Amino acid sequence: MSHVQQIKIALGIAGVYTEQSSWRGKNLKEGKGAQIDLLIERSDYVTNICEIKFSKSPFTISKKYAEKLKNKIHAVQDNMKNKQTLFLTLITTFGLVENQYSISLVQNSITMDALFADN
Repeated sequence: MSHVQQIKIALGIAGVYTEQSSWRGKNLKEGKGAQIDLLIERSDYVTNICEIKFSKSPFTISKKYAEKLKNKIHAVQDNMKNKQTLFLTLITTFGLVENQYSISLVQNSITMDALFADN
């Protein structure tokens, strides 16, 4: 939460009004619980679902982890009062390995360098 402004700058949305929080809920279709590290609800009807992962090397999304991410997206979607566009944003230590799962799921990838940049 202390780096939300830096995250917004990295996403190119520094000038957009946002409300941010962590979030917990359930995928209503499957009943599976989901926890979101950071949810950024924007006034332009877009919500960034931010997943924050620490890794000693670029992070790889496996098939199993892709299913967990899909569950999180569906849980947020199921519980939103207003329909918004959902963007999955991964915030990682050293970036994201590009593979079939990252390409199909992730709209934005931010490294920790963006959190400590002089802006």
